[in-house]
Amino acid sequence: MTNNEVRAVPKPKSRKRPFGVTMIVILQMITIAILILVIITLLANANLLNLPIPDSVVSNALPPGDPYPRLIVMTVILIYAVTAAWGLWTLKRWAWFLLMIQIGFDMTFGLWSYFQGEPTYFRMLTNVIYVLYLNMRDVQQAFGHEPTRREAPWTT
Repeated sequence: MTNNEVRAVPKPKSRKRPFGVTMIVILQMITIAILILVIITLLANANLLNLPIPDSVVSNALPPGDPYPRLIVMTVILIYAVTAAWGLWTLKRWAWFLLMIQIGFDMTFGLWSYFQGEPTYFRMLTNVIYVLYLNMRDVQQAFGHEPTRREAPWTT
């Protein structure tokens, strides 16, 4: 090969996004839309946004009290959800990790509500399905992680 020749660099193999990951991203987008509506309602409740929202909607949608702490928390959750959705869409490994943390918190709150006498069985079931799905070999490979092969503890 001479100095003037350019060696073709092979393109990295593009990973195919599994259908389930696409569905999770769509569910994340629905959550983002709901968060945006809650933030708009909080802003209207704090008189920071002049919208023609009836008082009955604002008073029924939010518990009484100072809206600013809830506004801050909801904004942080919104940023987290947007970041996780974008990372999942682009198959970033850190986004898989963020989603697992999110599911862990959700499962913890699900157990807490169960022991408080207000179980959310559907939410608990979907969280278990998410965890099982996200740990499947094909999904792990789509996120760039090659699961280790488990060998039997003894061989014959």
